[in-house]
Amino acid sequence: LGLGVVISVFFMTVYFATGRLVAGWFVDDVAVVTLAAQLLVVAALFQVADGAQVIGAALLRGLTDVKLPAVITFIAYWLVAIPGGYVFGVRGAFGAVGIWTALAVGLGVAAVFLAWRFARLTRGRVQGPTAGYLVAGELAVRGTRARGGVTPPTTDEIAAPPGRM
Repeated sequence: LGLGVVISVFFMTVYFATGRLVAGWFVDDVAVVTLAAQLLVVAALFQVADGAQVIGAALLRGLTDVKLPAVITFIAYWLVAIPGGYVFGVRGAFGAVGIWTALAVGLGVAAVFLAWRFARLTRGRVQGPTAGYLVAGELAVRGTRARGGVTPPTTDEIAAPPGRM
């Protein structure tokens, strides 16, 4: 998750620094370039939130935790982002920038709660050099399905030989 956020922040910086220049490559109309530059600023923020929520969802999917993440993303997209876009972009005075900002906020809500869920499920469970083997073969089965779904194996379970659990 950390590396994904670092990469997203890099591209966010590129969008901030070059938005107006890039928009100018495609159109000469000053009003369009101005709007595109504003949207690229929002897209820059969008990058970080979207990257974090995609990685959070994938991490949870790796732990076979899919039901609560589906609820989290439903709420973030359908109850935060879309109504926010309507209120700020369609009904409000912000237009396209308001719609994109609401979508970025929805993605941010999803990112925060998916990261919280992952931290909650993995807190104190697997540490040390064996943590990389969490999803390998029998360990993933023993650590998740055998317990009903969402908890990774403990360090003791990872160290135990197969069939000795």
